[in-house]
This record gives sequence, C-alpha cells and structure tokens, in this order.
Amino acid sequence: MEELRKVIGKRIRKAREKLHLTQEKLAEEVDVTSSFIGMLERGEKSPSVEVLEKVALALGVSVGHLTSREPEEELKKSSQIKSKLVQKIHQLDSEQVETIAYVAEALGRYKPRPKK
Repeated sequence: MEELRKVIGKRIRKAREKLHLTQEKLAEEVDVTSSFIGMLERGEKSPSVEVLEKVALALGVSVGHLTSREPEEELKKSSQIKSKLVQKIHQLDSEQVETIAYVAEALGRYKPRPKK
C-alpha cells in the first residue's frame, strides 16, 4: 500500500495544477516555502495538521480529500465545484473576495422554508 504522505503529495499537486497555481503561489497562501511544497508533493515530508488544513483551504478541497486513499474518480463532485470556485476567487481583488465571503456566510445560515 502506498505511503500516506505520497498519497497526500499527489493529491496536493493534482489540486494545485488543476487551479493553475504555482508552488510559489500556494506556498505564499499557506505561509511556507515553495521548496517545502515541493517536498510535500514528492512525498518527502509529511505536513503538520495545521499546514494540511491551510493547504486544503487554499486549494478548495477538504482535508479528507487530500488524505483519502479512494481513487480520484470516486471522490464527490462537490470537490470539483469547490476547485472551480477557488480558481475564480484567485482572480478577484480583495474587496470582491470579501463580498464572496459575506455571501457564503449568508448562504450557510439560510434555511429554506418547507414546501406546502
């Protein structure tokens, strides 16, 4: 069975490339060095829980997605949607990102009325 750190590394690289992010840009968002991101992607280092969480957030995926041993094609469609959303967010300025965060917060509180 493949080592978990190699699984995590492959998932990080795949998600990063899907978003067209460089290792440098991801490292900046996670507050680590680009060489550390490279070591993670090659499975040479294991991330701390805190770094893993930051990487997942920056890539728009869950920690579970990065650590799952399930084949890629079996993962939920929602992770694809989140990745697309994160890609779009990377293209926005900070004011637009704040607006998106506000809308997301409101949607999280929204509870539809039961249909009659």
